[in-house]
Amino acid sequence: MTQSLTKQRIWVAFNDLLLSKNSFNKITVALIIKKSGVAKSTFYRHFRDKFDVLNYNSMALADKIIGQCVCTCWKDFLLCMFQGISKDLLYYKKAFRTYGQNDHSDFLYTYSFSIVERCYLTHNRKEVLTTIDYFRIKAEKA
Repeated sequence: MTQSLTKQRIWVAFNDLLLSKNSFNKITVALIIKKSGVAKSTFYRHFRDKFDVLNYNSMALADKIIGQCVCTCWKDFLLCMFQGISKDLLYYKKAFRTYGQNDHSDFLYTYSFSIVERCYLTHNRKEVLTTIDYFRIKAEKA
């Protein structure tokens, strides 16, 4: 099994656990390993912990959502994300109830900013974000 298929197997098992009656807090690495059928060492070769699986999964979902939209600014990005989130509402409700060192909301903020940055660069036909551009994105109001 290739690395990407193994990773996919782990996060599919994680999703099955999360979308069942389990809360994120009750999901353990041991449950993910059992459900996915991979060895403990294989799990840790691909992910640091269950938060890492959650974040990887959210990144894949966000990429899928964004891949289906054309975003020229952060407003387009948010609209696409909210529409995509509404399709996977149960997943996101559970995902945002996470707390800790690898908190999902912290990850999603950082990852979302990188997507908004790409949208901004594309829309403005730039290759690099300047300091002024960075603050412009951070300060822009709805």
